Amino acid sequence: MDTNPASAFTVLLGFSQSEFRDDLFPMFSSGEYTILTAGSGEEVLSKFNEHPEISLVIITIELGGSNGFEVLRQLKSRRSVTPVFLLAAYISFESLKLASLYGCDELLQIPVRKRELMALINKYLHNQ
Repeated sequence: MDTNPASAFTVLLGFSQSEFRDDLFPMFSSGEYTILTAGSGEEVLSKFNEHPEISLVIITIELGGSNGFEVLRQLKSRRSVTPVFLLAAYISFESLKLASLYGCDELLQIPVRKRELMALINKYLHNQ
């Protein structure tokens, strides 16, 4: 799914469960964003490679048979300056360590507060 090709920012949403995408998608309806979606880690990495204009990636730790931390590691090894947010149902000490080790920009607990998420998105995209 791609929307609004003339927008200022391209955001890649990587969620294996469509309700996460469906819940977050309306947040990006301002016309300022082009949204790309992926349902697996492999698809996230493929779209990330195909679209150098991606400004932000938001993925879940459980990502369609993939480990979100491994996807994060690969994303950051390919383009370290692109912010990557990880969403998790439970944040453990181990997940905090892995997120930090692999260069996660923000680790957020699901359900994520939309106001908090939009504030972080604005921080990373509008203050570059």
